[in-house]
Amino acid sequence: MRKATYKSNWVDTPLGKILSLEYGKSFPEKNRRPGPYAVYGSNGEIGRAHQYLLEEPTIIVGRKGSAGEINLAEAKSWPIDTTYFVKVTDERVHFLDFIYYLLNWLDPRRFIDTTTKPGLNRDRVYEQIVPIPPIPVQERIVQILQKADEVRRKRKEALELAEAILPSIFNDMFGTPGLNPQGYVKTTLGKVTDLVTSGYTPRGGARNYVDDGPLLIRSQNVRMLYLDLSDCAHLPETIHQEMARVRVIPGDVLLNITGASIGRVAWAGEDIPPANVNQHVCIIRTQKEVLVPEYLAYSLATPWYQHIILNAPGSAQTGFNHARVRALEILVPPMPVQKSFVAQVEALRQATDKCIAGMNDIEATFQTLLSRAFNGELTAEWEAANIDWINAQVELQERLPRLFLLALIRERAARAEKAVQAAILITALMKYAFLFQMEGSGRRRFYQFIPYHYGPFAKELYTDLERLQADGLVTVSNDADEDKTRITLADLDRTDAALAELPDDLKEDVAAILDAYGDLDHNALLKIVYEKYPVYAKKSRVRRKGEKRV
Repeated sequence: MRKATYKSNWVDTPLGKILSLEYGKSFPEKNRRPGPYAVYGSNGEIGRAHQYLLEEPTIIVGRKGSAGEINLAEAKSWPIDTTYFVKVTDERVHFLDFIYYLLNWLDPRRFIDTTTKPGLNRDRVYEQIVPIPPIPVQERIVQILQKADEVRRKRKEALELAEAILPSIFNDMFGTPGLNPQGYVKTTLGKVTDLVTSGYTPRGGARNYVDDGPLLIRSQNVRMLYLDLSDCAHLPETIHQEMARVRVIPGDVLLNITGASIGRVAWAGEDIPPANVNQHVCIIRTQKEVLVPEYLAYSLATPWYQHIILNAPGSAQTGFNHARVRALEILVPPMPVQKSFVAQVEALRQATDKCIAGMNDIEATFQTLLSRAFNGELTAEWEAANIDWINAQVELQERLPRLFLLALIRERAARAEKAVQAAILITALMKYAFLFQMEGSGRRRFYQFIPYHYGPFAKELYTDLERLQADGLVTVSNDADEDKTRITLADLDRTDAALAELPDDLKEDVAAILDAYGDLDHNALLKIVYEKYPVYAKKSRVRRKGEKRV
């Protein structure tokens, strides 16, 4: 809860008042050929296609599967039907990145329905009360969190790169096992092991577990290339003795052979405490004078063997059974070569472990910043020092959409060679405003555009024009004969005075839009908008050649 001492004009509001979560759409199978546009599933980008569903950048929230996961989506994307995409519906929020960080702080994964078909309940998400600061504070929060997020992203990329090196080392030393270009001995795993077996869950299951004692290693404890014994079940000594056949000893390779984690592999170090495995974990005990356990584990973790394990016939239902484990063909290089491979990978793992530790620290820092950002602490000192400026900016933000429209009208008039050309049609003004939001550098969102008769349309723009006319800055005239609405400047001096407080980045974006599109006649402008953003042309009356021109 924010402290009352923070001078911040923040407003607490239900999340459903500022955004909507719209359903993604199933991607047509016939249109799945590769293309330039990103396709998003519930856990991020899943491919590229030649079609897109959404014109503008958005936020993708997992609805099913990885429910509650949050990803920023680039412009021209296709969120599939396991997702929601975010549509901002409140003018008090101008920055998509602010919503992105707000959702990360809120963590929608807390609102997953645990029914027979688990999924994110958007009604529960809508009910959540969230703090909305003034626009300048939103911008400040985004600036701070973006810097922290960039560090987090770079560390994640470094970790992904490190993880990709293992297959590269294996390939450089041994090539593809199927081809075996080095001519190493190739044999089945059953011929170079003393034991291939798995355990069982004692009768009675969890009722047998105790607070301390020998371990029962389950599939969740076998991570990729390491054991996580932090949440192992513990067994009474009597059951541990009964399970002597499936007892783990140092050097044993442990492979998950059933369930969602099938294929994860690790090995028991010299410090492994007394432990057994259940039926989902296979013990592979190598003949150590022939096959180094770590070499085997690293080999099984490479894409070549993972593909075999994950794609064996029936493995999705019955698992990768003992017979298949024994039948796996494995390269058996000379012992010095195996040990050299292990040494190289161990050096890589040490670097990766440091990267993971750093990643954990960065993640903890980022989560702290998120918490402080949305309880008001992160910007409290800054807000207190800048309260007068913030209040002035709040007032400016209320006028900003109108000033933006006025700037478009003024710039268009300044470029007109004849007085008659100084008037701008309202449909053209609508398209300039739309192009600004789609292509401007500041990613500002003043209006919610929808497809309509003449392309993208925002009804709020008419309200702002009425206010400009009431203030004596523009004249709006309707030509009933031509069915056109024209806007002209009413007072040039007052217009220039009003535009003096327009931010420079907005002035630059207005000029850039008119540099790109200002010389087009009206119908050419409509045509290029339809061609570049066809989603907004689906209800147009002038889409096809020969139809009525505007």
